[in-house]
Amino acid sequence: MRNKCTAIWPKVIEARAPHGMCERQCGRIGCAAHHIILRVREKFRFEPLNGVWLCSDCHSMAHLDLIAFAENLDVARVTFNRRNRDDTSAAKRYASDYENIYWNLKYALGQLCE
Repeated sequence: MRNKCTAIWPKVIEARAPHGMCERQCGRIGCAAHHIILRVREKFRFEPLNGVWLCSDCHSMAHLDLIAFAENLDVARVTFNRRNRDDTSAAKRYASDYENIYWNLKYALGQLCE
């Protein structure tokens, strides 16, 4: 089920981006979902507010200076990032957690595609 979550999360991020454009507003078409807070922090890995749809140049830039990059996003994601970037608490996930996450992501994707 974790693999299904990993597969659907970028689709949610892409669907939220207006016309598939880079959310850095550089004018290019996006091609990659980027985690604002590193995806190894399992607690935030599948959180839609922790994602941004980027073109390849902006995606490379985001990896160079993540904090400065994250400050240029929309208010909801800046707030999410500020509130959670220093949270080092571990989040142990169970199979049932991934099932809930998957269905929440699937629901969000359906809402965005209507």
